[in-house]
Order: sequence, then C-alpha cells, then structure tokens
Amino acid sequence: NIEITNPFSHPRVLLSDFKVGERLLQYAFKEILSNTILPPSPRLVVHPMEKTEGGLTMIEVRAFRELALGAGARDAIVYQGRELSVQEIDFESLKEQIDE
Repeated sequence: NIEITNPFSHPRVLLSDFKVGERLLQYAFKEILSNTILPPSPRLVVHPMEKTEGGLTMIEVRAFRELALGAGARDAIVYQGRELSVQEIDFESLKEQIDE
C-alpha cells in the first residue's frame, strides 16, 4: 500500500509533516545535483507564498529553516515578501534584507 502525502497541505498551517517535507527536499536535492561526483550543499531560499497573511510566526520560520538544513542545505533563509522572479533571487542580498 502506498500513501501519498503532501507535507505542505494543511488548512491552518504551511507545514503539516516535517519528516515527509524533509525527505521531499532531500529527493529534490538528489535529483537536481545528481550529475556530479561530489554534489555541493546548496544554499536555499524558502519562499512561502500561501497562508502568509499577517506574516509567518517565528516557529514557522524556524521549522522551514531547519527543514532545509536537515535536508542537506548548507544555509537557508526564509523570505517573506512579494513573489520574486528568478533574476531577483540573490542569496546574499536576501539574507542581508532578512537580517536587518
């Protein structure tokens, strides 16, 4: 029996299953970075785009950051704001904005 679970689907919160979410990210990293002998540890920008009215709680921010780090990211930030285009994603400048 196979059960398909969406770890990011819950009526009240953004993250409903931490363990499944972490494994999903591990799988994504493996698929994206599998063509190299020694795959790099990525830096990840987590950008929640639903259920963010009023901003994320510190618990949600920490959960997403730990999810990314546990999945193999070298560093991770949780960006809250307008939708970013691919050209606007610059880890260092976003990290500076968040740290301010």
